Amino acid sequence: MATAVDTALAPLRSRAFRRYAAGQLPSVTCSWAQVVALSAVVVALDPGALGWVVALQFLPTLVLGAWCGALADRFDRRTVLMAAEAGLALVAAAFAVAAACGLLTLPVIGVLAAAWGIVNAVDTPARRALVPQLVPPADAPAAAALSGTLLLVGMTLGAGLGGLLVPAFGAAVTFGINALSFLVDVAVLATLPIGPSPRTPRAPRQVRDGLAHVWGVPALRRPVVVLAVVATTTFSYQVSVPILV
Repeated sequence: MATAVDTALAPLRSRAFRRYAAGQLPSVTCSWAQVVALSAVVVALDPGALGWVVALQFLPTLVLGAWCGALADRFDRRTVLMAAEAGLALVAAAFAVAAACGLLTLPVIGVLAAAWGIVNAVDTPARRALVPQLVPPADAPAAAALSGTLLLVGMTLGAGLGGLLVPAFGAAVTFGINALSFLVDVAVLATLPIGPSPRTPRAPRQVRDGLAHVWGVPALRRPVVVLAVVATTTFSYQVSVPILV
């Protein structure tokens, strides 16, 4: 009989999932190192602007996430994810070049942060939708949970990595490393041994019907509402901690 640990780690038996995880963990880690670097730059320029910069990075996912999820359902998920990761690499490279040339002013940061947020709004649902395709159907729940764990591990490692890289090498190097990590992840995604994604035909009310379904099912509505409240009221550490230290 399989133990709980065996069930939780079952996705690692899939070569496609192992390869996906090997590409995602460094990318997520470096992305959160970039968050630290960008926060340090903004605080040095104007601490009061940090909240706006963080909002520009993450608000597009809230506003556009449902529509970007529909996009991932209509097209091949790996292709959408690779395009989004390449876009994030370009934005990270732009941060690096601007920082190295002394051009990383608040207006430039605002434009690049907004671009990052918009591309990330495509990346997030495509990445999550791809995960079940990497494992047998019975392992899909465990794969989703393990993918979430990788995200948390990457966030933790990235915060520490950013704390090491920024004082030692500067923000420009940190941004550049993140850009390279995305390019590596794109290369890894291109080699995943999977076929094309199943596609959902376009429907006029696809997003509206999906939101209505979530709201109409208590088992879905309650955790979504709780998560929204918790995220809104407690995830301000990205603004408060850099200012306090």
